[in-house]
Amino acid sequence: MTAKLESNTDWLRLQRTIFSRWVKLKVMKRGLTCGDVVTELSDGFLLIGLMEVLSEKTFAGKVTKEPKVRAQKVDNCNLALNFVWETGVQMKLKPQAEDLVDGKETQILGLIWAIMLKVFGFSFKFKFLSLLKLEMKRRNN
Repeated sequence: MTAKLESNTDWLRLQRTIFSRWVKLKVMKRGLTCGDVVTELSDGFLLIGLMEVLSEKTFAGKVTKEPKVRAQKVDNCNLALNFVWETGVQMKLKPQAEDLVDGKETQILGLIWAIMLKVFGFSFKFKFLSLLKLEMKRRNN
């Protein structure tokens, strides 16, 4: 049981690293940076910037520029998530704005995965999963 738990933890850590690097590469075009996608989506700005780059659309909403309280961050994240859904990203279990603010890893990684699938198309999913599995095997040897 411990080996399986460690494997799941390793899997999440690997996804978090790869997804953070992917977001960083995409948002660099906007002069934004991303060190850790799980912690840096909490104010909504990174997600908006990512979706503007990927969709080539300009976000028309009005966000709080420097959110100081949780309610302002939640409002910004709600607007960012609405922008994600408007660009055609689909998920069965959609994360809530509070999930982004609270840094809920599984929900955030699921959101980034859905965005990646939208950008790259369905066949990308199988190629990416194969690469992740190979990387996990490499790290375990």
